[in-house]
Amino acid sequence: MKLDRSLSKAWRSYSHLDYEKATWQLKDILDSTPSAEGHALLALCLIPQNRMLAARVEAQRGVAEDRRSAFCHYAAAAVSEAIKHYDAARRHIELALELEPQSTAYQIASLRLDRLQQGSDIQAPLKKLLSERPNDFAVFYALAEFYCDSSEWDQAYFYGDRALRLEGTNQRALMLMARICIQLNKYEEARSHIFWGLAANRKSADAMELLSQIETRSKPFLQGVRQLYMKLRQLGFDALVLAYSVLIFLGIAFGLPLTELFDASMEQSNDKWTFFAVGFGGFVAPLVLYGVLYGAIRHLCKRKEKCWIEKLTPLI
Repeated sequence: MKLDRSLSKAWRSYSHLDYEKATWQLKDILDSTPSAEGHALLALCLIPQNRMLAARVEAQRGVAEDRRSAFCHYAAAAVSEAIKHYDAARRHIELALELEPQSTAYQIASLRLDRLQQGSDIQAPLKKLLSERPNDFAVFYALAEFYCDSSEWDQAYFYGDRALRLEGTNQRALMLMARICIQLNKYEEARSHIFWGLAANRKSADAMELLSQIETRSKPFLQGVRQLYMKLRQLGFDALVLAYSVLIFLGIAFGLPLTELFDASMEQSNDKWTFFAVGFGGFVAPLVLYGVLYGAIRHLCKRKEKCWIEKLTPLI
């Protein structure tokens, strides 16, 4: 993928996984110089930041400005894939391949889409592509990623290592290899890959996340705590508790009006206050339990991550 020279700095930031920096660099460029590829690259930068609406707008601008740009169609396909519009992604990636049929990146993107859309086994096509292009970094990386998804860590390590031999400073390959090494309990090798990544981007969230995994995997208790915390986050526990709190408020506000309490007789009022106390306690107890346990787990994980950052900053 050959881009205009004016986009070289933004492309470098994107390659170093510094998506925020690449975003504002591209916005500065696009304010003064129209560029279809600039819009396409900006769309790719916005996807990891989970800004899907903006990414979709930028991808559409890129295609509208230059319908003969394979890179613009590739970016539009990536955005459509991210929002699970697979038919649109298929149209764009086919157009990209028509314009640049020899591009390995576009061929791999098409195979990945086959797997997502149809559940196709892409192992054989990737190995066939590797036999045709035995020194292509993108194919080795795609195979390493495929075996990671299949939890075949030894095979993933083999192809990831070959990818790094071709491009030793590629940030995505470094982070992928660090993840593989952690699964294989090769912690020192994982740290070395992460340090290379941090040398290019000190703010890399992926690198810090992987370092935290190394720390917790060597200590079973912390590993269990962290896994519980991440699982609760994935389940949307914060949103669940917020909804629960709203239910508490509605239950108290409408289920037990204060006017009934004060207008009732003393005996009825005492009964209602007892019911109120029991009901309120039943509502609040789980919330208190959440606050103590989940809050403590979150604090512990954040504290450990902060300690890692303070420890590593002088070394980077």
